[in-house]
Amino acid sequence: MKLRNSKAAGMLKNFEKLFDGQFLERGRDYYKEGAVKNVLKEGNTIIANVQGNELYRVSIDLKREEMECSCPGDFNCKHMAAVLYSLRANKADETDKLFAPLKNKPKEELEEIIKKMVMENPEHAIFINSDKTGLEKEIRQLWLTEDEYSFQMKSGRLLEMASKIDKPLELQLKLFRKLFDIYDHNGALESIEPTMFKLLKEIRKELKKPENKTQKPKTIKEIKNLVNEYDWFLDAIE
Repeated sequence: MKLRNSKAAGMLKNFEKLFDGQFLERGRDYYKEGAVKNVLKEGNTIIANVQGNELYRVSIDLKREEMECSCPGDFNCKHMAAVLYSLRANKADETDKLFAPLKNKPKEELEEIIKKMVMENPEHAIFINSDKTGLEKEIRQLWLTEDEYSFQMKSGRLLEMASKIDKPLELQLKLFRKLFDIYDHNGALESIEPTMFKLLKEIRKELKKPENKTQKPKTIKEIKNLVNEYDWFLDAIE
Protein backbone atom coordinates (compact mmCIF):
# COMPACT_ATOMS: atom_id res chain seq x y z
CA MET A 1 0.00 0.00 0.00
CA LYS A 2 1.55 3.30 -1.09
CA LEU A 3 0.63 6.48 0.76
CA ARG A 4 0.18 9.51 -1.46
CA ASN A 5 1.89 12.17 0.61
CA SER A 6 4.62 12.43 3.21
CA LYS A 7 2.28 13.70 5.95
CA ALA A 8 0.13 10.58 5.65
CA ALA A 9 3.22 8.38 5.66
CA GLY A 10 4.50 10.23 8.72
CA MET A 11 1.31 9.56 10.67
CA LEU A 12 1.43 5.87 9.87
CA LYS A 13 5.08 5.68 10.88
CA ASN A 14 4.74 7.55 14.16
CA PHE A 15 1.16 6.95 15.33
CA GLU A 16 2.27 5.44 18.66
CA LYS A 17 2.79 8.91 20.09
CA LEU A 18 -0.93 9.63 19.64
CA PHE A 19 -2.02 6.98 22.15
CA ASP A 20 -1.79 6.29 25.85
CA GLY A 21 0.29 3.19 26.51
CA GLN A 22 -2.55 0.94 27.63
CA PHE A 23 -4.69 1.73 24.58
CA LEU A 24 -1.72 1.24 22.28
CA GLU A 25 -0.92 -2.14 23.81
CA ARG A 26 -4.54 -3.30 23.69
CA GLY A 27 -4.82 -2.10 20.10
CA ARG A 28 -1.76 -4.15 19.17
CA ASP A 29 -3.38 -7.17 20.81
CA TYR A 30 -6.61 -6.57 18.89
CA TYR A 31 -4.67 -6.48 15.64
CA LYS A 32 -2.73 -9.67 16.44
CA GLU A 33 -5.95 -11.44 17.47
CA GLY A 34 -7.50 -10.66 14.07
CA ALA A 35 -10.14 -8.27 15.43
CA VAL A 36 -9.63 -5.79 12.57
CA LYS A 37 -12.08 -6.49 9.74
CA ASN A 38 -12.93 -5.05 6.33
CA VAL A 39 -10.16 -2.46 6.03
CA LEU A 40 -10.87 -0.29 2.99
CA LYS A 41 -8.64 2.47 1.66
CA GLU A 42 -9.50 5.19 -0.83
CA GLY A 43 -6.71 7.70 -1.21
CA ASN A 44 -5.79 8.65 2.34
CA THR A 45 -9.21 7.80 3.77
CA ILE A 46 -9.53 4.55 5.69
CA ILE A 47 -12.59 2.80 7.06
CA ALA A 48 -12.55 -0.46 8.99
CA ASN A 49 -14.47 -2.55 11.50
CA VAL A 50 -12.98 -3.72 14.79
CA GLN A 51 -14.59 -6.46 16.82
CA GLY A 52 -14.56 -5.52 20.50
CA ASN A 53 -17.47 -5.84 22.91
CA GLU A 54 -19.45 -4.81 19.83
CA LEU A 55 -18.51 -4.27 16.20
CA TYR A 56 -17.06 -0.76 16.01
CA ARG A 57 -16.46 1.37 12.93
CA VAL A 58 -13.20 3.30 12.66
CA SER A 59 -12.52 6.01 10.10
CA ILE A 60 -9.12 7.61 9.61
CA ASP A 61 -8.00 10.50 7.43
CA LEU A 62 -4.25 10.03 7.15
CA LYS A 63 -3.70 13.38 5.42
CA ARG A 64 -5.56 15.44 8.02
CA GLU A 65 -4.45 13.17 10.85
CA GLU A 66 -8.05 12.80 12.04
CA MET A 67 -9.63 9.66 13.50
CA GLU A 68 -13.10 8.65 14.65
CA CYS A 69 -14.48 5.52 16.25
CA SER A 70 -18.08 4.55 16.97
CA CYS A 71 -17.15 3.32 20.46
CA PRO A 72 -18.19 5.42 23.49
CA GLY A 73 -14.65 6.67 24.18
CA ASP A 74 -13.79 10.36 23.68
CA PHE A 75 -10.08 9.67 23.19
CA ASN A 76 -7.77 7.93 20.75
CA CYS A 77 -8.92 4.39 21.49
CA LYS A 78 -7.59 0.86 21.14
CA HIS A 79 -9.78 0.28 18.08
CA MET A 80 -8.07 3.14 16.23
CA ALA A 81 -4.66 1.79 17.23
CA ALA A 82 -5.60 -1.68 15.99
CA VAL A 83 -6.53 -0.32 12.56
CA LEU A 84 -3.29 1.66 12.33
CA TYR A 85 -1.27 -1.46 13.12
CA SER A 86 -3.18 -3.22 10.35
CA LEU A 87 -2.43 -0.41 7.92
CA ARG A 88 1.25 -0.44 8.80
CA ALA A 89 1.25 -4.12 7.85
CA ASN A 90 -0.28 -3.18 4.46
CA LYS A 91 -3.50 -5.03 5.25
CA ALA A 92 -6.02 -2.85 3.43
CA ASP A 93 -8.05 -3.29 0.26
CA GLU A 94 -7.82 -0.48 -2.27
CA THR A 95 -11.37 0.37 -3.32
CA ASP A 96 -10.42 0.72 -6.99
CA LYS A 97 -9.21 -2.89 -7.08
CA LEU A 98 -11.97 -4.18 -4.84
CA PHE A 99 -14.80 -2.82 -7.00
CA ALA A 100 -13.16 -3.34 -10.39
CA PRO A 101 -15.02 -6.66 -11.04
CA LEU A 102 -18.34 -4.81 -10.86
CA LYS A 103 -17.58 -3.12 -14.17
CA ASN A 104 -17.97 -6.42 -15.98
CA LYS A 105 -21.19 -7.56 -14.33
CA PRO A 106 -24.54 -7.17 -16.14
CA LYS A 107 -27.15 -4.75 -14.82
CA GLU A 108 -29.42 -7.53 -13.55
CA GLU A 109 -26.65 -9.06 -11.44
CA LEU A 110 -25.72 -5.66 -10.01
CA GLU A 111 -29.35 -5.09 -9.04
CA GLU A 112 -29.43 -8.43 -7.24
CA ILE A 113 -26.24 -7.57 -5.37
CA ILE A 114 -27.72 -4.24 -4.27
CA LYS A 115 -31.02 -5.84 -3.21
CA LYS A 116 -29.17 -8.42 -1.11
CA MET A 117 -27.06 -5.74 0.56
CA VAL A 118 -30.12 -3.64 1.40
CA MET A 119 -32.07 -6.61 2.76
CA GLU A 120 -29.15 -7.54 5.02
CA ASN A 121 -28.39 -3.92 5.94
CA PRO A 122 -31.58 -1.80 5.65
CA GLU A 123 -29.68 1.39 6.49
CA HIS A 124 -28.12 1.15 3.00
CA ALA A 125 -31.49 1.85 1.36
CA ILE A 126 -30.67 5.53 1.62
CA PHE A 127 -28.28 5.24 -1.32
CA ILE A 128 -31.08 4.17 -3.64
CA ASN A 129 -33.38 7.10 -2.92
CA SER A 130 -30.84 9.88 -2.44
CA ASP A 131 -32.61 12.95 -3.88
CA LYS A 132 -33.82 15.73 -1.60
CA THR A 133 -37.27 14.21 -1.07
CA GLY A 134 -35.81 10.81 -0.26
CA LEU A 135 -33.29 12.27 2.19
CA GLU A 136 -36.00 14.30 3.93
CA LYS A 137 -38.00 11.10 4.40
CA GLU A 138 -34.97 9.28 5.83
CA ILE A 139 -34.33 12.16 8.26
CA ARG A 140 -37.96 12.14 9.45
CA GLN A 141 -37.80 8.39 10.07
CA LEU A 142 -34.43 8.48 11.81
CA TRP A 143 -34.58 7.28 15.40
CA LEU A 144 -32.32 5.51 17.84
CA THR A 145 -32.58 1.73 17.76
CA GLU A 146 -31.05 -0.97 19.91
CA ASP A 147 -28.40 -1.37 17.23
CA GLU A 148 -26.55 1.84 18.01
CA TYR A 149 -23.81 1.07 15.50
CA SER A 150 -26.28 0.94 12.59
CA PHE A 151 -27.80 4.21 13.79
CA GLN A 152 -24.38 5.87 13.78
CA MET A 153 -23.68 4.53 10.32
CA LYS A 154 -26.99 5.78 8.95
CA SER A 155 -26.76 9.24 10.53
CA GLY A 156 -23.22 9.58 9.19
CA ARG A 157 -24.37 8.64 5.71
CA LEU A 158 -27.25 11.11 5.91
CA LEU A 159 -24.79 13.84 6.84
CA GLU A 160 -22.53 12.95 3.93
CA MET A 161 -25.33 12.74 1.38
CA ALA A 162 -27.15 15.86 2.59
CA SER A 163 -23.92 17.82 2.18
CA LYS A 164 -23.53 16.69 -1.45
CA ILE A 165 -26.87 17.86 -2.81
CA ASP A 166 -27.41 21.28 -4.35
CA LYS A 167 -28.01 23.94 -1.67
CA PRO A 168 -27.64 21.56 1.29
CA LEU A 169 -28.19 23.99 4.18
CA GLU A 170 -31.91 23.25 4.60
CA LEU A 171 -31.35 19.49 4.81
CA GLN A 172 -28.35 19.90 7.11
CA LEU A 173 -30.45 21.93 9.54
CA LYS A 174 -33.26 19.35 9.45
CA LEU A 175 -30.77 16.60 10.20
CA PHE A 176 -29.22 18.55 13.08
CA ARG A 177 -32.63 19.23 14.63
CA LYS A 178 -33.46 15.53 14.39
CA LEU A 179 -30.14 14.39 15.84
CA PHE A 180 -30.38 16.92 18.64
CA ASP A 181 -33.88 15.69 19.49
CA ILE A 182 -32.51 12.14 19.74
CA TYR A 183 -29.48 13.37 21.69
CA ASP A 184 -31.56 15.34 24.18
CA HIS A 185 -34.18 12.60 24.69
CA ASN A 186 -31.48 10.05 25.45
CA GLY A 187 -29.66 12.03 28.11
CA ALA A 188 -26.89 13.61 26.02
CA LEU A 189 -25.97 10.48 24.10
CA GLU A 190 -22.20 10.79 23.66
CA SER A 191 -21.92 8.30 20.80
CA ILE A 192 -23.60 10.66 18.32
CA GLU A 193 -21.70 13.79 19.38
CA PRO A 194 -18.99 13.34 16.69
CA THR A 195 -21.64 13.29 13.94
CA MET A 196 -23.32 16.37 15.41
CA PHE A 197 -20.03 18.29 15.61
CA LYS A 198 -19.20 17.35 12.04
CA LEU A 199 -22.66 18.43 10.93
CA LEU A 200 -22.29 21.81 12.64
CA LYS A 201 -19.00 22.33 10.84
CA GLU A 202 -20.73 21.61 7.52
CA ILE A 203 -23.48 24.08 8.41
CA ARG A 204 -20.88 26.71 9.32
CA LYS A 205 -19.20 26.13 5.96
CA GLU A 206 -22.51 26.65 4.14
CA LEU A 207 -23.25 29.82 6.10
CA LYS A 208 -20.04 31.37 4.76
CA LYS A 209 -21.37 31.20 1.21
CA PRO A 210 -22.74 34.49 -0.21
CA GLU A 211 -26.13 32.97 -1.07
CA ASN A 212 -26.68 32.11 2.62
CA LYS A 213 -25.59 35.45 4.03
CA THR A 214 -29.10 36.57 4.96
CA GLN A 215 -29.83 33.23 6.69
CA LYS A 216 -26.72 33.28 8.87
CA PRO A 217 -27.95 35.34 11.87
CA LYS A 218 -31.27 33.47 12.09
CA THR A 219 -29.63 30.06 11.73
CA ILE A 220 -26.95 30.69 14.35
CA LYS A 221 -29.56 32.06 16.76
CA GLU A 222 -31.72 28.97 16.27
CA ILE A 223 -28.82 26.61 16.93
CA LYS A 224 -27.70 28.56 20.00
CA ASN A 225 -31.20 28.40 21.45
CA LEU A 226 -31.45 24.72 20.62
CA VAL A 227 -28.19 23.68 22.28
CA ASN A 228 -28.50 26.14 25.15
CA GLU A 229 -28.00 23.48 27.81
CA TYR A 230 -25.16 21.84 25.88
CA ASP A 231 -22.95 24.83 25.19
CA TRP A 232 -19.97 22.68 24.12
CA PHE A 233 -21.56 22.53 20.67
CA LEU A 234 -21.25 26.29 20.22
CA ASP A 235 -17.53 26.17 19.36
CA ALA A 236 -18.37 24.24 16.20
CA ILE A 237 -20.78 26.86 14.85
CA GLU A 238 -19.40 30.21 16.03
